[in-house]
Amino acid sequence: MHLTLVACVSATLVLSACSNNADALVVDSAPQTTKQDAAALSAKSDTAAARESLEQIGISYADALIDSGLTMPPMSSNATLAQIARGICSQLAAGTSESEIREQLRPFTLYAVSQSGGELDEKRAEQTYLAVARDQICDDQ
Repeated sequence: MHLTLVACVSATLVLSACSNNADALVVDSAPQTTKQDAAALSAKSDTAAARESLEQIGISYADALIDSGLTMPPMSSNATLAQIARGICSQLAAGTSESEIREQLRPFTLYAVSQSGGELDEKRAEQTYLAVARDQICDDQ
């Protein structure tokens, strides 16, 4: 009986030691996060946040343009509208004349005029695109 007790105690100690080593192996084999991994995750997060911010700018710009009486092209995306607004803001900040900016907006303003049923002229459409960007988007950037 004494031999059986010693064998059981020995087996228990060995299993316990194996169990502790197995836990150590599991912990040691867990993937380690490196600074590069953290930077990559942060960059993905920043990209997603930038995309979401761009989407919000586009939504705000589109809503304000629609509230001002313009019709958006059916295929226009919020990201595209945000880029238009940001482009206007950048050009204004760089000192580009409003007449040059209006010229660049012509494809968008012509569409808005064509969809207005005669209620909107090109000059008003140009001014609306420009004013809404300046007054509602540029200040928020």
